[in-house]
Amino acid sequence: LQDLPDLRGRSRDLARNSPIATGALATKTTGVVGEGLRLQASINGDVLGISPEQADEYEREQEREWEIFCGSVDFSRVQCLDELQQLALRSSLESGDVFGVRRYRKDAGDAYGTKLQLIEADRVSNPNRAADSDRIAGGVEVDCDGVPIRYHVSNRHPGNLRTGVLRWEGVPSRTEDGRLVVLHLFERTRPEQTRGVPFLATVVEHMQQLSTYSKAEVDAAVISSFVTGVVETPVDEDENPVVGERDAALAANEVKLGQGAIISLAPGEKFNSFNPARPNANFDPFVQAFCREIGVALELPTELLLKHFTASYSASRAALEMAWQTFRKNRSWFASRF
Repeated sequence: LQDLPDLRGRSRDLARNSPIATGALATKTTGVVGEGLRLQASINGDVLGISPEQADEYEREQEREWEIFCGSVDFSRVQCLDELQQLALRSSLESGDVFGVRRYRKDAGDAYGTKLQLIEADRVSNPNRAADSDRIAGGVEVDCDGVPIRYHVSNRHPGNLRTGVLRWEGVPSRTEDGRLVVLHLFERTRPEQTRGVPFLATVVEHMQQLSTYSKAEVDAAVISSFVTGVVETPVDEDENPVVGERDAALAANEVKLGQGAIISLAPGEKFNSFNPARPNANFDPFVQAFCREIGVALELPTELLLKHFTASYSASRAALEMAWQTFRKNRSWFASRF
């Protein structure tokens, strides 16, 4: 819990500035949610004592009503449920978790007043930044059995620079009759865990080093494209300054190369070609080897992580099947939790 703010910040930095990290989040979101998970009603007619024809009619009616509800479910009136699913999953991957609060507001033209408001992970914290305890940790209050009973939500994002004092409100996890109020979307990996860990947490260092190396290679290639050759002059301490000292007279002797340029050298000078060996021939194999480690940690095959299918058909198919197993597992988890 003490590391979560740093992990969120580094994860968001990678999602914004690292192409591979951005692609990993997008691939996971697209593979799990796609265009959005839809309701496929399935009524047990035998239990209800109705005919198959009646069950089919009820199923079609439920699916129609569900589609109407999906169009007005967003509390902010910006997105439909399909878009909320993508936002919720991506936010939980990037920040570790996300919260959906059930609200009620029936606007003009709405068939249903039930809404869903997404709350970013940073807004759920201990009131007045108090230390964690046995009953409340990371803004999640639990009972003596460890069951979440209340989530403490601040009135604005803690990083908001606008004036105002942070105030916390305790939102009950369920109503008195047991209906869910707060959907806490996170993957628990340890017993008694109250908050989620960002999806990229295990590969933050790897991805940051890879981004630094990639940028250094690009800078080296750009710089090397500016240098065509080197002019070698004999050493004369009386006429040439010591290395590191400035001499205004050297500016007149500087040569700027251009297309088809002809250079005249002073007596004693000679022109040597300059070959920095950039781009580096080993850049691509090294990056792919690095990405294999990242893919193992994220359960994304390298071919899918890089969108680069150059192996045999059977190898590419095996990679897609392994990714599909992960997507199916994540899809089942997302559907049941959200």
